[in-house]
Amino acid sequence: MSRRGGLRDIATVLRLPHYGPFLLARTASAVGVWMERLATGWLVWELTQSTAWLGVVAFLRLAPALFLGLLGGAWSDRTRPTRVLLLGKIAIVAVKLTMLAILLAGALTVELLAAVALAIGALQAVSNPAAAALVWDLVPRKQLGTAISVGALSLHTATFVGPALAGLVAAVSGFAPVYALAAAGQVALIWVLLRMPSELQTDAAEKRARGDSLWTDMMAGARYIREDRAVFAILAIHFVFAVSAQPLIDLMPAIAALFFNGGAVTVSMMTASLGAGALIGGVWLAAFSPKGALKSVVGCALLILMALIIVLAVNRNLPVALGLLAGIGACLVIRASGLQTLLQLTVSDEMRGRAMGFYGLLIRGGSAIGALAIGFAAESIGLSWAIAVAAMAGATTLVIVAKRHRVSLTRVKVK
Repeated sequence: MSRRGGLRDIATVLRLPHYGPFLLARTASAVGVWMERLATGWLVWELTQSTAWLGVVAFLRLAPALFLGLLGGAWSDRTRPTRVLLLGKIAIVAVKLTMLAILLAGALTVELLAAVALAIGALQAVSNPAAAALVWDLVPRKQLGTAISVGALSLHTATFVGPALAGLVAAVSGFAPVYALAAAGQVALIWVLLRMPSELQTDAAEKRARGDSLWTDMMAGARYIREDRAVFAILAIHFVFAVSAQPLIDLMPAIAALFFNGGAVTVSMMTASLGAGALIGGVWLAAFSPKGALKSVVGCALLILMALIIVLAVNRNLPVALGLLAGIGACLVIRASGLQTLLQLTVSDEMRGRAMGFYGLLIRGGSAIGALAIGFAAESIGLSWAIAVAAMAGATTLVIVAKRHRVSLTRVKVK
């Protein structure tokens, strides 16, 4: 793929009449999610000074995906994805405004923070598969790979822009404005969904006419994922990453405090470095990565990611850490975009919502398990060792999984 051709493909996708506004609003929504996530994590740290409590709150935010991810995917396959996503975002706005009221009333406790994290996690687990499935309805098939790459770039850049912005706002004005801005980001997506033409979406009545129960749909999705070896292999690799590497983001307040004696501003600098790396990695993947080599690119990114996390765990120099985090950000977005593209190209159309629901289940559920384990392990062996051991175990497991499913992965074709 030429550089001009790659950039032209990105521009074409962004000019699509319905995908462009949806992507912009979804990015604003994601920035809001991560602003709230950073604020909640930092408030937990201020109240408890405990990596175990950070792990517990991260677990409560992410664990609902273990039970609700497939439900959200099956619901999305049965009705209009916009309906599922709209209801979820309205409820999330209500929870964030409740959190804002608690802060302003001076009634904050770590238990309330945990309850807010659990509520938001449950709502995201149900609604996120609809957002992923909706892309299929908004983008022509020949542009799907580019659209997924651009979408992953924007969303994973938001993963780091959101915390960086939250850190700056909190340092200047406190945490109440962070929650207000986080709610505003959700409102932007709600507005776009309300204006989206219904004819662009799959007909809900036709889906419901099958007469299958929601439980039947969920079980059918689980069987499909278990029996399709290529889909299973992609999701297995995805899960290993979720457990061993993704918790790094939720532990950022503790890393800033324990490694560099820093506060919210240090967290903001660290997440900004992650965001800069994500931007570079995402643009490179969408426009300049070797054509047809996506599987190799993703595999290399995953192993480099684990190596960078191990070095970060033993480093105590902040400028060096910022450089390492930029590399980690690039690898994170390449992994996220690459695996999601491979999954979308492999899964059958009628199972798309459920497969993306399982994708969300694994990233959130795996992250919950990893954050809880690393958080409690850090209380005994130290945060540095806990992070490094998780990354080493993840790298070893990734190699084993890739070798075991090598034959299945060969049938995943990237054009």
